[in-house]
Amino acid sequence: MFVLGYWENPAKDKFDPPGSETLNKALVRPVIDRYLHTHAVDDAFEQLREHSIEARARRVVERMALVLQGSLLVRHAPPAVADAFCASRLDGDHGLAFGTLPGNTDFGAIIDRHLPVV
Repeated sequence: MFVLGYWENPAKDKFDPPGSETLNKALVRPVIDRYLHTHAVDDAFEQLREHSIEARARRVVERMALVLQGSLLVRHAPPAVADAFCASRLDGDHGLAFGTLPGNTDFGAIIDRHLPVV
């Protein structure tokens, strides 16, 4: 089996060292390592098969909706809002309780955005 994937680094982390033409693989290395062995890939595919086609379709549609929301925020919202949404909804950097966001979230900018102008 051949597995092909795609990983996009943030612009500032694209090359190692910065300014070179060597792609930085540090961020994707854990993903590569996770699926480096055939049994890991087989296990991942088997987990997908455990769900009905309807459940998988719902997950795909859910993911599409989140990607669309993220895309709109990246284009039209302040960076702090877009970054928090993308980290928590697209990158999976969240807890199970509402409001658990990554530690580097700019909470001040998000809160200030909703304060009344006096």
